[in-house]
Amino acid sequence: MFQSIAKFSNDNVGVEKTLKLLQSTSQIAANIGYWSPDEAAQWTIAKNQFAFARRFFRLVKWIDCWNNAYTQFEAYSAPSPPQRSTKDEKEQPKRIPPPQSSLHCLLLVSKWSLLGAYLFLEMFTIIDAVTGAWRPWAVSTQIESLKLWFYALSVSVFLDLYEIFFVYSEQPGSTTSLFKHLTDEKKSASKSNGEKTSEEVASKPDSTSLQAAKLRSLYRQLVIDSCDVIIPGAAVGWLSLDPVTVGIAGTISALVGGSDAWARVNA
Repeated sequence: MFQSIAKFSNDNVGVEKTLKLLQSTSQIAANIGYWSPDEAAQWTIAKNQFAFARRFFRLVKWIDCWNNAYTQFEAYSAPSPPQRSTKDEKEQPKRIPPPQSSLHCLLLVSKWSLLGAYLFLEMFTIIDAVTGAWRPWAVSTQIESLKLWFYALSVSVFLDLYEIFFVYSEQPGSTTSLFKHLTDEKKSASKSNGEKTSEEVASKPDSTSLQAAKLRSLYRQLVIDSCDVIIPGAAVGWLSLDPVTVGIAGTISALVGGSDAWARVNA
């Protein structure tokens, strides 16, 4: 357990999600009205400090985002690789699965491109965040970056829904296809009265569990994106929400995202 906690602490995603949780809870505490003005101001300062610390974890992440966008576009545009034997597949590095359609590719590339543009613009305001003296152009840049974040998260929500209903709905992990697979398996078993080999029995549950895990990951990502989209929407004034509601949305997003990071370090 202590080794898992250490790995979680060393994981940048885990630290960032922890800071996000502290930032969101501080925002809720600063606006619930149970404190004196001085105490509420202290909670607000704590929230701002946690938000400032998170900036360093995403300072150059725009590079990864734009690399992901290019990789997805390249995977969709590249011709299909020739089929290889099982031995060759083990020796070759694993390729990312290409987008399933032009719309799928558009959503993937748009998500990562917009997210990279948001992080790229936000990078130029780090000095103003450090000093606390925001220059007029930095304020405008920060607002425009938040708009790009809102667009990226909106596209990500549509991408999550598209993958849930159109990409993985007919895969072995989905309920319908799993029921169909079990039904066909019963019919074939009753006709042949034979038993499957140990290799077939071992491979099918693995495929089913992988697809089920992917669907669970998509549902969690949909929750995260749906909560996160509230934050920039409220910040730029497009969503009329009070700070407590925004803090609750950020808390839910941090808890769900933190559970993913915790699962990775325990894997």
